[in-house]
Amino acid sequence: MKQHKIKLFRHIIVALCCLPIAFFIVLITPILKKQSFGSNEELASAAFGFPFPFLHQEVMILPPPNYFPFEAAMYNPLTYETSIHVGPFVASIVVGAIILFITLELPYWAWRGLRIIWQKKAARSQLRFKKAVKGWFKNNDSSGSQNKKHIDA
Repeated sequence: MKQHKIKLFRHIIVALCCLPIAFFIVLITPILKKQSFGSNEELASAAFGFPFPFLHQEVMILPPPNYFPFEAAMYNPLTYETSIHVGPFVASIVVGAIILFITLELPYWAWRGLRIIWQKKAARSQLRFKKAVKGWFKNNDSSGSQNKKHIDA
């Protein structure tokens, strides 16, 4: 019972460590991930962020029509009016934390599964070995007594 509490505590600690890491990653995605715009209307209210766009900017640049599709990262928030939508921002953090948690815990669960398979395989192998040794002793005893009779005669 105590061992299960320790494992549960370990998973909770890993999950709590994933939240600030996910927060930081989601916070820098508008800067790092470029967004593609197909028209001036899309560019006028640009949305940035990953996995859900949470940062919206009112962009006032107008590239020529033949310049589309246009790819850009987030513009300077001091220059262009910028708003952050809390719902998509929190959803992005939660999704990021879940992905991080799965990524960090997957090797643990894979190792645990392999260890169980190896233990079962070792138990079967050990059982076969015990049966073989018992059979060897049983055969050896009967052949040994025959040899004594053969030698005595």
